[in-house]
Amino acid sequence: MATLTPRYSAIRSVCEYTEQHDVPAAIAYRERAAFNGVLGTRIILWEHSLKEKWSLLRFGKLQIESAGDEHEFTVEVFLDGLDPSFVQVELYADPIEDEAHFVEP
Repeated sequence: MATLTPRYSAIRSVCEYTEQHDVPAAIAYRERAAFNGVLGTRIILWEHSLKEKWSLLRFGKLQIESAGDEHEFTVEVFLDGLDPSFVQVELYADPIEDEAHFVEP
């Protein structure tokens, strides 16, 4: 019993929980709250902008240029006022036979 008590004690459990959960949560909070919550404000503005303008986003002409086994894809993207840093276009290709699918940003 004496050898098991330190391993299964409430003090050890509280210390471990504090180190693994409370301290990281407090650090994350301080980062979010820094500079009077500028990061949080940016997140809210980003979310509102996406909700307002996402439905206006559209794709235009797709062009494919091939040279042997190489293919280059170009697509027009009309953001209609949406900040370009909010968007990333990726090419997704289904796998050929047993290969993995292909994603290219």
